[in-house]
Amino acid sequence: LRHRLRLPPLSPAATRRRQERAAWPVLHGFSTALVPRPADWRPGLDVVGNWWPHHDPAAQLPARLEDFLRAGPRPVLITFGSMAAGDGERLSGIAVAALRRAGLRGVL
Repeated sequence: LRHRLRLPPLSPAATRRRQERAAWPVLHGFSTALVPRPADWRPGLDVVGNWWPHHDPAAQLPARLEDFLRAGPRPVLITFGSMAAGDGERLSGIAVAALRRAGLRGVL
């Protein structure tokens, strides 16, 4: 579009700086139950909760996961979001190694 309108190219970083200066609203699709909204965020950066449909309230987690959750301190949740990873085993191994090094429990 910029080419068609004979405008100079704009890098992704420059686009982001423009959006910040204009204070565009940004909706963050995660729950504050997982990560609190940082106190230093400007107005317009809003945490709005998860963006997937609610599940059946009667649904239950697999018994092994329920047992794991009850067996110790709260685990760290590690997700890869919508990232299309070519080497899931390698990434999972890195995550497990990081959890072990930190002495934490985790759910991938």
